[in-house]
Amino acid sequence: MYGNYMLKRNIVMFKQEFYTIKNDSLRKEKKYIQEIKSITEINVNFEKSIRLNEEMITKKVAQYLQQLNDLKAENARLNSKLEKEKPNKERLEAEVESLHSSLATAINKYNEILERRNLELLLWRADDVSRHEKMGSNISQLTDKNEFLTEQLHKARVKFNTLKGKLCETRDALREKTLALESVQVDLKQLQHRIKEMKQMHPNEEAKESQSIGKQNSLEERIHQQELENPLLEQQLEAAHKEGNNKEIVTNIQGDCLENGNEALLPEEKNKELMNECNYLKEKLFPYEKEEAEGEVIVRQLQEELANHLKKFSMSESPLEGTSRCHINLDETRASKKKLFQVESQPGEKREEFRKVFELISSLDYNVDQIRKKNHELEEEATGYKKCLEMTINMLNAFGNEDFSCYGDLNTDQLKMDILFKKLKQKFDDLMAEKEAVSSKCVILAKDNEVLHQELLSMRKVQEKCEKLEKDKKMLEEEVLNLKTHMEKDMVELGKVQEYKSELDERAMKAIEKLEEIHLQEQAEYEKQ
Repeated sequence: MYGNYMLKRNIVMFKQEFYTIKNDSLRKEKKYIQEIKSITEINVNFEKSIRLNEEMITKKVAQYLQQLNDLKAENARLNSKLEKEKPNKERLEAEVESLHSSLATAINKYNEILERRNLELLLWRADDVSRHEKMGSNISQLTDKNEFLTEQLHKARVKFNTLKGKLCETRDALREKTLALESVQVDLKQLQHRIKEMKQMHPNEEAKESQSIGKQNSLEERIHQQELENPLLEQQLEAAHKEGNNKEIVTNIQGDCLENGNEALLPEEKNKELMNECNYLKEKLFPYEKEEAEGEVIVRQLQEELANHLKKFSMSESPLEGTSRCHINLDETRASKKKLFQVESQPGEKREEFRKVFELISSLDYNVDQIRKKNHELEEEATGYKKCLEMTINMLNAFGNEDFSCYGDLNTDQLKMDILFKKLKQKFDDLMAEKEAVSSKCVILAKDNEVLHQELLSMRKVQEKCEKLEKDKKMLEEEVLNLKTHMEKDMVELGKVQEYKSELDERAMKAIEKLEEIHLQEQAEYEKQ
């Protein structure tokens, strides 16, 4: 009797424990159902936001494509203008050759005139010693002045040779710049190949990758524009070289200015025409600078949009919400990567944008760690429930004899426990499936993070190359400006030298005329005698 009493007492205690476990399991089941509902609502909201973002991105891509088409049309128009200007260039070269021939004929005439004057001077020396002394003094003065002028001309030629050397250096710098641009294009092709591999790994993200390819095409168009600017700089350098050649022509003409002062006006007019052409090229460069300013405005707008997207997805409350946020942040990092690849503004802004991308990647890693911790906790809870159920089933089986008066109650309770165990087992299987899905997503996210790290490193290299190219471009522009200033100074000095030579020529002509008059007077007196 005492044993039966103790058994009944234990059975009552086990029943109480069973009911408490049952209530706890029901309460937790309700809690899980509520969590699942909240998670489904959050997923629906995220899908709506993703659709809205995709629509906005498609609209912006259409706008950028239209801008690219406009830029291509402008480039075609400018190329047609350049082709029209080629015959003008050939005409100018023909005129320069004709000037060379006319200069050669003028030099020959000048040599003949000098020989005649030397003969006349010899006759005058034979006629009179005093006049010979005067003529000798005049000639010595003229020779001194001519030597002074030749020294000045030699200095001007030395300056011109230095300017030629600078022009060669600038051309070499332009060649290096074009080589650097070719290396940048090779890097871009490598990035496109990587993006194709990403497409094969993630076929569901083809739409987003197509958008990124469109943005990369816009970057290639910018690089193409920069390559178009390089020929313009080369044309400016050729114009400066032409000005240098015209300076040589002017120095050669200075020897003829003793008698042909009017012929020196033609090269000056040519120089003025070349200066006008330089100004015209500067006016052509102005719309390109304007387009660069518009590109900077577009980049700022993209940065603001990226900041807004980051503010929208800054909170995470559950593991599934964390996974969806991971996917959204990955998409945003890819979009921001492609936008950052198009940036051509200051290096400080680029560093801030790279810092934001690294913060996004760190937040992704943190979310993955949280998901793993949550899964580990769920596994521990499931194992605890399983152990409790096994203990209760073993105890009920041990005390499940036929002598008990409460056999019917135990049988019904056992059926309920079996049903509850099946439900819990099903819930456990669902949790394990969710765990496997989350772990697979974590593996995919880790691979994506590695790919993003590699692409960011390549982006940094490309950014450094772009900065070097910008510095080289600025240096070349400064050198071109310095060359222009030197050319203008040399032109002013040459004008002064021409004026001084014209004055000397006038004095020499007056002296020669006076000597001829004296000679005629003496001949008349000699004939009278």
